[in-house]
Amino acid sequence: MKKVFIYSTVLFGSFLLIGCGSEESTTKRVGNKLGETMTELTQGIGEGIDNQMLVEVTFSEEMESKGYTKTVAKSFGVGSSDKGYSVYVIANEPDSSTLISKAFDDAGLEIGRAILDVNFKEDEAKYLNFIFNSEMDAQLVNLYTVEIK
Repeated sequence: MKKVFIYSTVLFGSFLLIGCGSEESTTKRVGNKLGETMTELTQGIGEGIDNQMLVEVTFSEEMESKGYTKTVAKSFGVGSSDKGYSVYVIANEPDSSTLISKAFDDAGLEIGRAILDVNFKEDEAKYLNFIFNSEMDAQLVNLYTVEIK
């Protein structure tokens, strides 16, 4: 964040120097260019943060055979008081189950579990939030798995 502030300050200062002492239309052009640059910078930061929050989640064969599929999965993030992730799940068939999600580190060691009761109607989709114990170090997680308990 400090680098972004420094970059923004230098960029803004450069535009001010270019625009000083010239006519109003040049000042407007500099202001417009500065606004465009800052918008692009902000969008780039947002995309980077969004990509950092993506997590890898795999479903067990039993989950897949029951018609469950998933799309995007993201961690709760640094600002959250909970440790875990949210995954968008689509159920092609009705099902009521207890799901268990396991967290694994780079060495393939299990480092956490979360349990969630679900109730899906046919062709229903929703976000599922798996919340782990506060002791789990979410930064160590390499992979989450989900299976039926």
